[in-house]
Amino acid sequence: MAKQRKGRRQKSSDKKTLLIRLALVGILLFGLLLRISYLHELVHAPDFSIPQLDAGFHDYWARGMVTGDWTVPGYFSDPEIRVSPYIRPPGYPFFLALIYLLCGLNYMAPRIVQMGLGLVNCVLAYLLGKKIFGRGTGLISAAFMSMYWAFIYFEGELVAPVLLVTLALLLIHVLRLWYDRPTPWRAIAGGITLGVLALVRPNILLFAPVVLAWAWWVAYRKNDGRRIGMTCLAFCVGAVMVIAPATIRNYLVAHDFVMITSPNAGMNLYIGNNEEANGIYSGVPALERITGQERWNNFDYPKIVRGVGALQGKRMKFSEVSTYFARKALHYMLNHPARILKLMAIKTALFWGPMEVSNNKEIHYERLNSPTLRHIPGFPIAISFALVGVMQLFFYRRRQGQNGAVPLVTNREYEMAVLILLFIVTYFVSFLPFFVAERFRIPIIPFLFLFGAYGLYLIGQKWASHGFGTAAIWGTICIVLYFVTSKPIVPYKPNPSEWHLSRGIVYNYAHKYDNAVRELKEAVRLRPDFANAHISLAIALANEGKTDKAIEHYDKALRLNPRSIKAHNNLGVALFGKGKIEQAIQQFREALRIRPGFADAQINLKRVLGEKRKIDNEIAGVKEKLGIKPMDPTLHYTLGALYQRKGEWDKAIREFNKALSIKPTLTGALNNLALVYTIKKQYDKAVSTFKKLIGLQPERAGAYYNIACIYAKQNKIEDSIYWLRQAIVMGYNNWGLIKTDRDLENIRGSQYYKKIMRAHGH
Repeated sequence: MAKQRKGRRQKSSDKKTLLIRLALVGILLFGLLLRISYLHELVHAPDFSIPQLDAGFHDYWARGMVTGDWTVPGYFSDPEIRVSPYIRPPGYPFFLALIYLLCGLNYMAPRIVQMGLGLVNCVLAYLLGKKIFGRGTGLISAAFMSMYWAFIYFEGELVAPVLLVTLALLLIHVLRLWYDRPTPWRAIAGGITLGVLALVRPNILLFAPVVLAWAWWVAYRKNDGRRIGMTCLAFCVGAVMVIAPATIRNYLVAHDFVMITSPNAGMNLYIGNNEEANGIYSGVPALERITGQERWNNFDYPKIVRGVGALQGKRMKFSEVSTYFARKALHYMLNHPARILKLMAIKTALFWGPMEVSNNKEIHYERLNSPTLRHIPGFPIAISFALVGVMQLFFYRRRQGQNGAVPLVTNREYEMAVLILLFIVTYFVSFLPFFVAERFRIPIIPFLFLFGAYGLYLIGQKWASHGFGTAAIWGTICIVLYFVTSKPIVPYKPNPSEWHLSRGIVYNYAHKYDNAVRELKEAVRLRPDFANAHISLAIALANEGKTDKAIEHYDKALRLNPRSIKAHNNLGVALFGKGKIEQAIQQFREALRIRPGFADAQINLKRVLGEKRKIDNEIAGVKEKLGIKPMDPTLHYTLGALYQRKGEWDKAIREFNKALSIKPTLTGALNNLALVYTIKKQYDKAVSTFKKLIGLQPERAGAYYNIACIYAKQNKIEDSIYWLRQAIVMGYNNWGLIKTDRDLENIRGSQYYKKIMRAHGH
């Protein structure tokens, strides 16, 4: 009989194990389907193969290590990675480089690897939950992990959160192994894991003394304090073994003592603590004075170091610049304690709040525009369920001893739970001096899910054992907490204009100017006072050849921000392209007045002054010839064309008219005169002149088209369509939209007409 009972128990256990394994496989398959769906969306994103900001820097760094080609993309500065201390944590770029080395230099490989790692994280969460609280908790935790939207989103980005989640889970696993058998080798393994984690996120080093304090506490509770000193030493040795190579490398290449990364820490401390700080990323105050730029990215670190050195009047190391920013931050903190406390309260509310705080990208709108991610619940699920789990853990722990009345919370469960809570709190506290963003809290979410899974499992157990009242109470608390945590304490509004701006900038880099203009127009529409959006829209329009429209938006940007050297410089380039040399010179000089030594403006000014001297010399030569042949129409036409190149419109008109008074059939003068009249918005004169040109050259299709454009500017749609039709009849089809007779017959359709007009900037 005993053998039969034992056999039945074994069969029951085997069946339960099989069901749990099948459930885990089902969870992983569901997570895989979500990731495949999101990856299908992601390949169509503008920055999929042109990563920006932190992702772009990681990509550049990783590719440089793999190929040895450190050529900087044309739109960025040289970050001088090979001769500088690490200016960002090196862990993730090395991880990305390994993927490129093994899988090739394509942008699909890291996404596939990271999404695979996301599924590995589900398994790690299951194992951690199983080993601490039981298989039921592990399964629920894995389910949360498989479908949480932010994990899936960041697995598709070339940034560190997915790797941080893996390393954080591994760290707690290793510390759990040490707890079960506290040997020096396991302590070394824990230190090594923490060191690797620090190479990806250096502020995790704050957790090292917390781990040692927890280890001492555990040893004290177990009455086993004899080997705690050896454990602490082994743990520290493991961490130093991993971190020391980065420190040595920094010193060897830059003669600068930097443990892991610099000047990142000092700058971020200053960003989080200054007169303009608001709890989230708000830029570097006085950045324009330091670098001459309104914005910066990781490629600009050496430029920032040199800029700070110029302000201080000496050559500075990266660590010294980090110290410079840290001192500015500490000075502000000491002199404004009340505001610093308020900022910390804001950061706390934002860190634990329901909104996705942006950093690099407007993550809220990335999620909102994803059919896969938009319907998956967000952070309130994680925090509310975790609170219920923690409450139950401590509630039942305090009521221990009431036999059968409450679930048993063992010492092991309790002490491991304390470690995980210490990790969550320490990690959160490490960000309080800086600023808050959604991706910064990602590494603690697996542990929130672990507590949430524990709480849900206990509620399920109560329900299954007919403790309906207790289950209902805890379930009600869970629902109430969900609604409470869904309401932000501190308001945070994602910026849709910024989202469209970043997309438009990437489309510009990809030479997809139609898409860029569409996104940037939307950015401007949503926020008309956004100077950077006007500048980027102007760049896209200029790339499309719509220089007049570009100039309008540069002007708007300068009305919003008169000190924008980028707008002054780019406007100067656009004006020069339109032949307005004097106005272009004025813009370049204004840029140099704001930022002396601004290289782009210096180069452009030199080029334009050279062109001006060349034209002035040509003008002097033509005038000299006119002194000999005052009635030569060709000389007057040539002189008018030179004035036209300089942007001296009235002088050009005078010379073209003189040429035509001598020779009325000079078609070149008629065409240029009409174009100048158009620029000066003297539309009636322009139309009349183009018609004279058509009278002399009926086959000149461009003249018909120019008349159509003038009427379009005046909103005379029927007249514009008539002349556009004549242009097409004469063979004008530069836009490539007219391909059949039916297309020609449909030209009167307003949408078709607008399409043609848009193609030419009208």
